[in-house]
Amino acid sequence: MFARLRRTKKGGNALITKTEKSEIVKKTEELCETILAQPVYKDLKQKVETFIANDEATSQYNSFLDLHRRMQQKEREGADFSEEEIAEYNEREYKLYTNDTIREFLYAERELEKIHNMISAYVIKTIELDRLPDEDELELQRGCGCGGSCGCGGH
Repeated sequence: MFARLRRTKKGGNALITKTEKSEIVKKTEELCETILAQPVYKDLKQKVETFIANDEATSQYNSFLDLHRRMQQKEREGADFSEEEIAEYNEREYKLYTNDTIREFLYAERELEKIHNMISAYVIKTIELDRLPDEDELELQRGCGCGGSCGCGGH
C-alpha cells in the first residue's frame, strides 16, 4: 500500500520513488481530464467566465466585497454599526442576488468548491485510513479538506 521509500543524502525524511510518483501523477491527470470533460463542469466554468467578462457585475461584486471587508474590520475593532451602514450592506447584498450573472457566478463557485472538497476529502481519508473511505466516513470530513489549518474548522 505505502510507496517504497528511500533516504535523502542527509538522512532526512523519505521520498516517494520516481516510478510511483509517475503513477500517481498519471492517475491524477486522468481524474483531472474526467472532471474537465463533465458537462456540469463546463456549465459551471461558463458561469464563471460570463461573470469575469461582465465589467458591471465584477465591479458590483468587488464593491460589495470591499464594503464587507470594511464592515468585518469595524466589527473586529468592536465598533457598532449605524442603521444606515446595516441598511446599505443589506441592500447591496440583496442586489448581488438579484443580478443573474453574479448569482450564477456565486452558485458556480460553491459547486466548484464542493468538487474540490469532495476530492480533497477522498484523498485525505484514504491516506488516513489506508483504504478507500466509505460514504459515512466521507460525510465526517468537513471544511475544505485542509484538516482545519485554513480556519474552516474541517477535518
